[in-house]
Amino acid sequence: MIRTYVNPDGTDPVVVVPQVINGNPVYAPAPAGKVLVPGEPSIPNPVWDFEAEAFVERKLSRDELPPLTARRFRLGLIRAKRSLSEVDAAIAAIPDQAEREEAEVEWMFATKFERLHPLIERLAPALNFTDEEVDTLWRSALQL
Repeated sequence: MIRTYVNPDGTDPVVVVPQVINGNPVYAPAPAGKVLVPGEPSIPNPVWDFEAEAFVERKLSRDELPPLTARRFRLGLIRAKRSLSEVDAAIAAIPDQAEREEAEVEWMFATKFERLHPLIERLAPALNFTDEEVDTLWRSALQL
């Protein structure tokens, strides 16, 4: 039988598997500062919810969101009802030629997109996205 320990705020679960000596489980000492909870995390980004007495998925903050592949990002935009031609138009509307050409290269040739990359930050308002809507798009596109 495993034991699971978490920080007092429910984060950073540590699963301890006992050694079996003479048929009996022997556990290492509990990690310092950790609290024993029942069960084992089986979801991504688990955090223990003391009220629900279960592991729940921790919502990643904006700066923790992993990169999207170009495919996922573009499909995410389409599913968020933004056309790729709208992105092209937003990039074409960048007044500074050097910045516009750099944005074109990023858009056309990047294989992945970082959530906080300057291009994403610049395109969001041009495509009528709030920061929260971009986060939602990002989380949805991660599942594609």
